[in-house]
Amino acid sequence: MNKKNILITGGTRGLGLEYAMFLSKKGYNIGLTDISENACTTYGEAKSIESILNKIRKNKVEAWFSAADLTNKEETNLMVKKFISKFGVINGIITNAGGDIAGRGKNAEGGKAENNSFFIDKLEHENIFDRNYYTCFNTLKAVIPYMKKQGFGKVITVSSVNAVFGVEKETAYSVAKAGVLQLTRSLAKELRKNGINVNCIMPGPVKTGRFMSTLK
Repeated sequence: MNKKNILITGGTRGLGLEYAMFLSKKGYNIGLTDISENACTTYGEAKSIESILNKIRKNKVEAWFSAADLTNKEETNLMVKKFISKFGVINGIITNAGGDIAGRGKNAEGGKAENNSFFIDKLEHENIFDRNYYTCFNTLKAVIPYMKKQGFGKVITVSSVNAVFGVEKETAYSVAKAGVLQLTRSLAKELRKNGINVNCIMPGPVKTGRFMSTLK
């Protein structure tokens, strides 16, 4: 029986890396994308991309990585095209990339916006919205045409508990994650006739490297 192929965004550290390791142990081939090759080292969660890929391959599955800034449609489309070229079929996608992070560092470093309330600077608001909503939107725009052509596929978006609760100092992040939640609901209805299953998970605080760094 052929192994199924899963693409995970923001997949080289934190929750994304945990999803990758869990699914590889279940026998899935894993494709990873992140904003850069060095993002995995920022909080000491991995030594290198190659060390991650080798660890996944120990579970007797294929592992692949391609860097892409998912706020950029062209980079996103190219990354997905490379995934399809490598694996032929995309069985599942987890749109995990995101974070309530200031700035546009090439490694998606941590740190909150200077004013992270409703009065956040407009550019920082757009940055957080881009990182959390448009990374998801652009990835699904690139992936779903392949799934529709196949006639099957599983989509898991990653929102947050913040999407449904008022949070005093994470307004932009909460709004963006609420957008991911509603996008999931709409796509679930729109794509079920194509054999594509769409669901959303909404984690609370998790002790990832970035989260623990932010607490400090």
